[in-house]
Amino acid sequence: MAGTVAPGARPGPVPALSAARTGDYYGDATERVMSSLANLLCLFCISTSAPPNAPLAREAGDIWYREEMLSGGQHLLRLSTSDRILDSDSWRRQRLEAFAENYAASACGGRYTMLRGFRLTSYAGQAVFRCR
Repeated sequence: MAGTVAPGARPGPVPALSAARTGDYYGDATERVMSSLANLLCLFCISTSAPPNAPLAREAGDIWYREEMLSGGQHLLRLSTSDRILDSDSWRRQRLEAFAENYAASACGGRYTMLRGFRLTSYAGQAVFRCR
């Protein structure tokens, strides 16, 4: 018999497929509505969870570099170079050091202090300097 209800069963709505409705098959179905404050917080969390954009490396001859500002007026200069046909580890080191010195001099108008220099690999290095 179509359209009849079994004895003792309560007629009710067909269970909803959406996640917005709750309740059991025969119970009262209530809708959950997200408050506007929760919507704003959700939007804020999504928009601030993106990672910061790193500065892109720039090219000067065979050297790629990127400058980052540190606290206390310090500048971090990240350097990398490629291999040349006639090249050695000491020549690459000298090119990276000379580039760091020239960059600091031009960035600071000739008045700078080289604080640290790190050789990461034979093709990459970092230098920290501060303008005076």
